[in-house]
Amino acid sequence: MSLLILNKQEIKAFLCILGISIFGLISLFQANTLYLDDYWRLVDGKMGWDFNARPLATFIIKFLQLGEPFTDISPFFQIIGISFFSLGIIYLNRIY
Repeated sequence: MSLLILNKQEIKAFLCILGISIFGLISLFQANTLYLDDYWRLVDGKMGWDFNARPLATFIIKFLQLGEPFTDISPFFQIIGISFFSLGIIYLNRIY
């Protein structure tokens, strides 16, 4: 368990890597364009993925959104991915 805890220097490095990564990808966060089949999801608030053979995606998004109605939280997943990537860099640094 002590291997998972970051010290002050590693936390500072993590925040720097995370900040640089988010700054570098901010243009992707702003380019949130909707497809034609996404407009009714935003208006109605329902996903409609169950009959589209994506029940696992429906379950995951309902879990992350804490239920219905469906809202657009698109940059959230990219930020989570960048955070895991930055944390992985810190742990790889620790190994080498």
